[in-house]
Amino acid sequence: AASCEPTQDMAARTPVWLDCDPGHDDAFAIILAGHSPHLRLIGVSTVAGNMPLDHTTRNALQILACSGLAHVPVVPGLARPLLRPPTTCPDIHGATGLDGVLFPPLPANSCLLQEKAVNAMFRLIREADLAARAAEEDEQQQQQVQDCNDCNNKTNSSNSSDCNSNNNSNSNSKRPRSENESTSSSSTAIYARGSGRVVLVATGALTNVALLLTVYPEVLQHLKSITIMGGAMGLGNTGAVAEFNIQIDPEAAHIVFESGLVNMIPLEVTHTALVTQSVRQRLQQLKTPYATLLEDLLLFFQSTYKAVFDFDDPPLHDPCAVAFVIAPELFTFKRMRVDIERASPLSYGQTVCDVHEFGKTYTDADRNVCVALTMDVPAFWDLQLAAVELANAKSSLNSGTWQGRA
Repeated sequence: AASCEPTQDMAARTPVWLDCDPGHDDAFAIILAGHSPHLRLIGVSTVAGNMPLDHTTRNALQILACSGLAHVPVVPGLARPLLRPPTTCPDIHGATGLDGVLFPPLPANSCLLQEKAVNAMFRLIREADLAARAAEEDEQQQQQVQDCNDCNNKTNSSNSSDCNSNNNSNSNSKRPRSENESTSSSSTAIYARGSGRVVLVATGALTNVALLLTVYPEVLQHLKSITIMGGAMGLGNTGAVAEFNIQIDPEAAHIVFESGLVNMIPLEVTHTALVTQSVRQRLQQLKTPYATLLEDLLLFFQSTYKAVFDFDDPPLHDPCAVAFVIAPELFTFKRMRVDIERASPLSYGQTVCDVHEFGKTYTDADRNVCVALTMDVPAFWDLQLAAVELANAKSSLNSGTWQGRA
């Protein structure tokens, strides 16, 4: 059986938990989260959404296995929304959720956890947060010792108070920048940020996340943010003004959005992450069975998006949320009040974004969500394709006889 423990060289990366419902675009979110040099994917939970839960769980295991990530633990979550009947999306993702390819059999070393998802999520998020805090303390102590040694080794050194002053100065220069401090991008001062070290990324319905916050409200102290792909400021995709992930469980979305930790990557942004011919050509240059599998997934995704939405090139929604965690400077965004419509049969699932605040007197706490407005698309594709190259180098598909064609 595979070990579900991270390797030591991953310890310095930002720990990320991914809640998803694979899904063609979820597959690429898994690859980006698992192979970004800036992140450590500590676990994956699956939820019913694009497909029923058994499909999304198997799809997550398949993508992890063929991408050199079989060590990442997977736990199945909820099989239906909190209050509403389940809804799936075969028109876009086919009968399996990852139509377009035939996967090889799942390997025996897949890391499927046999426990309730909310319990596993809380346990592993808490462990990762505490480990990250301990690592930070160790690093700070080591730096203080090094600074003091450097100070003592100086010839004609001044008194010990100067040494302590230097230590404090160096420590301050290395500490993480707080959310209220400006950086080279002024917008980075306002994205949602808690006191924890773990980022929870959700690219499907927010059912699992809502239950986690309800059963374990103390998890908030271990989270840096909850970054989601979902919602829309204007037109929806599966509703007139509702995006699919929010629409299928608006009650769950309401619970999560009230946490104050949400970064929302809406359709207006993800619809710019188009899988163009030039993107596919960069993928084709790898010329491996693994690259063929990914290309075939994208070709199926392209065909359904053309048939349903008349897009010539399909938008790769879900990795945009992971990219936000890696490089928020690639995005412009605005903190605003966002409410979830849960009553109207015409617009349930709408993310009501109060952009202009006409006649309102909101406090900072009232502005509960950071909403992404734009994204540097070429830089996004550089991140995604770099992760694909790393996954390609570790893929078991490239060392076997599997050809990758459905």
